[in-house]
Amino acid sequence: MFTISKWRSAVEPPPSAAGGRLAAGLDLAANGVAFASRGLALRGSWLSLPSFTGLATFAALHPTWLAADSSLATALLLACLGLGVAGLFQPAQGELRRLRPPAFIRRLEEEKRLEGEVALLSRAQRTLLPQAPPEIAGWELAVAAADGSAIGSFHDFLSDGESRRWLAAGDVTGQGLACAMVQAMTKAALSALVGRGGGPAEILAATHRILERRRGLTRGTTTLALLCFNVETGAGRFANAGHPPPLWLAADGSVAPIELAGPPLGEGPVPVFAERALVWEPGSTLLLGSAGLWEARDASGRPFSPARAAAALAHLGGGTAHDIARGLLAAWREPGEGEERRGDASVVVVRRLPESGA
Repeated sequence: MFTISKWRSAVEPPPSAAGGRLAAGLDLAANGVAFASRGLALRGSWLSLPSFTGLATFAALHPTWLAADSSLATALLLACLGLGVAGLFQPAQGELRRLRPPAFIRRLEEEKRLEGEVALLSRAQRTLLPQAPPEIAGWELAVAAADGSAIGSFHDFLSDGESRRWLAAGDVTGQGLACAMVQAMTKAALSALVGRGGGPAEILAATHRILERRRGLTRGTTTLALLCFNVETGAGRFANAGHPPPLWLAADGSVAPIELAGPPLGEGPVPVFAERALVWEPGSTLLLGSAGLWEARDASGRPFSPARAAAALAHLGGGTAHDIARGLLAAWREPGEGEERRGDASVVVVRRLPESGA
């Protein structure tokens, strides 16, 4: 830290040296500007004020040494002192606005944040999904997803300890980890409820109660299709909570949607869900698609229509469940008159194998 004695020894010229007096005056003015700049840069700190006072006092005590140069230096110091004091009382908002990054930098930061959030959500979702469909004698189960995964969609395969198997497929709207949280809550509810003796409609109603009680923590819409089937007889039951209707491929090759209305889960009073009986004859197939399968549009703005999906399913009906799942997504991607359709889409296929020799 500079002191008056140090300034005097550094700046004080011999009385007879006119050039030294001029140099000292200029040096004193430069020091004043430097201290003033520091005062402007460090607003809110009073550490620079003693420096201004010392410089002004030094110039005032030695007017004969610096003469006109002293007056000029003192005027500069006083002006810088005034600027420094004025800077101390400037509002911080103006300086923060000047330091705010440009709009394109903010856009890049937001895009990077969203990419990281989507990647985190995708990893969280993969931990919730089954590693592979179960192997059941006389049956084939397959799952396929566009681009590796469909964010927001989920599925699960469950068993109630008897000869019945359960399949749940749903979608959760929303963003970020809240979406994964709803998926985890739904899957946990299903795991706890399956095997208590109820049917798909009863389990949907119980899951609705669980999600509705946590409505403040979970925003968005949850749709869920739930079915069970007896692996020995092929008899099954199906209920739907706002999910797109599945397609049914009968053993004779005919394709039809399974229309069954029902509201989404977790919104409003507990509804009474309808339930429908299904019978898997050998060679019959059921296909469940996520909401993205029907909502994604090509460059011409056309969605993947149920009629086109039914035609593709009828054409693929003779193949394995894996062939049907992959083939349907290939038909979904076909560009038609526009560009290739892109987006999040997934399908789950349940097929009862034909009897030997059929």
